[in-house]
Amino acid sequence: MKKIDRSLIALLLIYSFMHGVLIFLHDEKQVFWYVYTGLLLFSSLGYVFYERNIESKRLFQSIGTGLIAAFIIVFIYTVLLQFHQAITFNELLREMIKMGVYFKWQLIITLIVAIPLHELFMRALLQDRIMQYIHPIAAIIITSVMSTALFSYAVPLNTIIMIFIVQLVISISYVYTKRLITPIMGEICAIVILIMIFGR
Repeated sequence: MKKIDRSLIALLLIYSFMHGVLIFLHDEKQVFWYVYTGLLLFSSLGYVFYERNIESKRLFQSIGTGLIAAFIIVFIYTVLLQFHQAITFNELLREMIKMGVYFKWQLIITLIVAIPLHELFMRALLQDRIMQYIHPIAAIIITSVMSTALFSYAVPLNTIIMIFIVQLVISISYVYTKRLITPIMGEICAIVILIMIFGR
């Protein structure tokens, strides 16, 4: 078995620290957004291990893949909504308010800061390293579970399942292009499209 390098160990330690803080503040759900955003800023320390994948797709192809991922997410959400009304857009907004997202500027920060930092850590750092040791499909599932687990302290099960599906789509898109812009575009565009469709 290939020896695990120090960078992966360091990234797993950062991830474990994030869970430790979230567990410690488990009963403080109303400040989850602030804590999570702060933890993402902390996780950016992992950037020292960032290396652009030389096998990555061209920029425009990567952006296009991100847009396709966004539309897939919106389609999946729309289909699931027909069977499970607990994940309506208004219900998701209520969950965000419970986590401390009260103002539009907080949502903007989520779009331009939190999502890129989340994808940098989970995809360009952690998923890339894990794929060096196991099959990409296994890496996709593992990192999707790890990413979703960070939200398990603040949202109900139906929302967790939706987040997991989103993370699977995002992880697959990243494996295809190996560019950070792809998952960032996928998540941000999906949120914007959902707001435009359901946020009226």
